[in-house]
Amino acid sequence: MCVHPWFKRAFKVTYQIENLPRGSYQWQRLELLTGNWFGLISCSKTVEEKQTLLVYPRYQEIVSWSFGNDLHSGMVRAARVKKSEETASVIGARDYAPGNRLARIHWKASAKSAGLKTKEFEHQVSHDVMLFLDRERQAYGDAEHPLFEMAVSLAASLARYALKHRFSCGLVSYGQTPVVLPPRRESEQLYRIFEHLAHVKADATYAFGNTVLREVVHLPRGTTAVMLSPVLNKQMVMLLADLSYRKMKAAFFWIKGGREATPAEHQHLLLLHKVGIPVYTIASASFPSRLSRSEIDASFAQTPS
Repeated sequence: MCVHPWFKRAFKVTYQIENLPRGSYQWQRLELLTGNWFGLISCSKTVEEKQTLLVYPRYQEIVSWSFGNDLHSGMVRAARVKKSEETASVIGARDYAPGNRLARIHWKASAKSAGLKTKEFEHQVSHDVMLFLDRERQAYGDAEHPLFEMAVSLAASLARYALKHRFSCGLVSYGQTPVVLPPRRESEQLYRIFEHLAHVKADATYAFGNTVLREVVHLPRGTTAVMLSPVLNKQMVMLLADLSYRKMKAAFFWIKGGREATPAEHQHLLLLHKVGIPVYTIASASFPSRLSRSEIDASFAQTPS
């Protein structure tokens, strides 16, 4: 005879596991133990139950993200968007998404395809972002380095912000296996990105700069290439300057951590500032909810590297 808790034939117990690292967890069976308060009677049962639990990466709520384009601030007035659409050129069509206004439907493109298409304006393309996550092992020194966890969390937060504001967002993530998620703006894209980020490690042997140069040529017109890396050196500056020279939009998130920047790194920040590359310095896992460009300390302008 087995005594059920509170003398009930059925009951439900809910508990929460705190601070569970991202990743995939599997279990094969559950072992249930019960008895009375005094330990005189006990009962156990093993239930074969195979389950997989996927823990998404941590993310933070971003209120605004400004890198020289007010439309990224999260405070766009509907009237302002409508006015900009009236003056912007239609440069293409994309799949219809629920909530799109009737005036946006591209009837000619819809007639030639199997479904509804909406107009894509020149200014809309400039809102799209492609995240480039640096997974090069040499950049972190450890596949599970705290700085890499900061980079993953930041990537998840930026993707969530972009898709929440109906910008197309994609991800380039080269590790042992190259993964490229093309820019999309439907809600399912966030789950694709989060599912990938749940498993990633800093296990790439392919140079991050080569990854960027290989993939950036495939970006849709006007897409902003957003780099997330703990490395700020001469090669990174040359890479970003090259993108600027090609008239490609780029932004750089420097995953610095709590350490002080070196004089050479300050020089690199100054150079990026001069070529117009927005730089955001991430010093801790809890970054500001309003992302704005890093301030350049002019006192380092004459500091030799």
